[in-house]
Amino acid sequence: MRGIVSSLAGLAALCAGVSAVPKPQSEHAWTEREEPKNPKLRPKVIIDNDFSGSSSWAPTMLFLYAGYDVLGITVALGNSWVTAESTRILRFLEIANITTIPVYLGATFPLINTAARSNAWQAANGQLAWNGMFNPENATADALGGDPQSGDPFRVTPIPEGLPTFLKAQNQSAVLFMIEQVRKYPGEVEIYAAGGCTNIALAIRLDPEFASLTKKIVYQGAYVGGNFEQTTPTPADSFFPNTDNFADFNSYVDPEAAKIMFSADFPEFIVTGNAANQLFLTPAMIAEVMQVNTTVTTQLAGPYWTTQIGTPLWDELAAALIAFPDIITESRTIYIDIDISYGSPFYGRTIAAVQGFQAPGSRNVTYVTGVNETEFRSLVVKAVQGVYN
Repeated sequence: MRGIVSSLAGLAALCAGVSAVPKPQSEHAWTEREEPKNPKLRPKVIIDNDFSGSSSWAPTMLFLYAGYDVLGITVALGNSWVTAESTRILRFLEIANITTIPVYLGATFPLINTAARSNAWQAANGQLAWNGMFNPENATADALGGDPQSGDPFRVTPIPEGLPTFLKAQNQSAVLFMIEQVRKYPGEVEIYAAGGCTNIALAIRLDPEFASLTKKIVYQGAYVGGNFEQTTPTPADSFFPNTDNFADFNSYVDPEAAKIMFSADFPEFIVTGNAANQLFLTPAMIAEVMQVNTTVTTQLAGPYWTTQIGTPLWDELAAALIAFPDIITESRTIYIDIDISYGSPFYGRTIAAVQGFQAPGSRNVTYVTGVNETEFRSLVVKAVQGVYN
């Protein structure tokens, strides 16, 4: 242990080389973080997500509403490049006047996967419904505030709510930050994972004790039977077609990283699975949120949510499963593995098994199959209406 801890500074160079994290142009402008009055009484969480133009800021509000100490936000690749994604979450923190939660940039590229590699696989095995950061570069969409994809991974494009004006990402990499925190608070840190798994996989590889030192991890994704679900008719109130809802891109964008994560010895591993794909954003939720006038409801929830009615509440459910586990009504213990055979038509897809039939190296997880929908929606509304500064 001592050798690992003392070498973290040296590992920074290695991690920077792997993740190609660009340094901010100026020093961060965070106000000094204050320790909570009763730090041992507050649960601790690290938020790892691929922040985009939808409501990927809502999980932070759910954790704050639940009284969590959000140790930091780590930006994961997935929907877009981490540099662009960081502008979304930094601007949210400015709008919400939450200036004590630091943001860290994660890996810029997947461990192996690339846009060219993905395109070649799709040419042989069929097109994916959603390609995220692997979509072709679209300058028109960039100019209109879309999430930058392909092209220059470090470019910053306009966003509708305006780019951050004073908050900056930290100089330390997301991977080293996560390792540092789980060693500072062994057995206390919960990991919220809702983007590509690259940051978590690198932390596992850099520190063999990283996973075992956490309290738990909750992952948004791992759609068992998703391939079949993509063929079912899309509900009329869904914003995305089922081909997109069940694309499971969080695993596909970096399958090798997902496999590393699913083979690690986290003390507790919870998976949202298919549960969120039936929980859509509704006009009633939006109307209730807008009854309270805050900077978040007026500048983010209103403008974004009104254009996303029928979107599954993926990220919100994953956060709620950590912050409010009592909403779980049905779950089962299964073993999860990820197909990393590039020649397979199921590359990047989730494989489920019961004990005795699992693949070597795969692990058991709590796979959520049902939640208290009324309570879940109420929690999301109350959290988004809150003010946390």
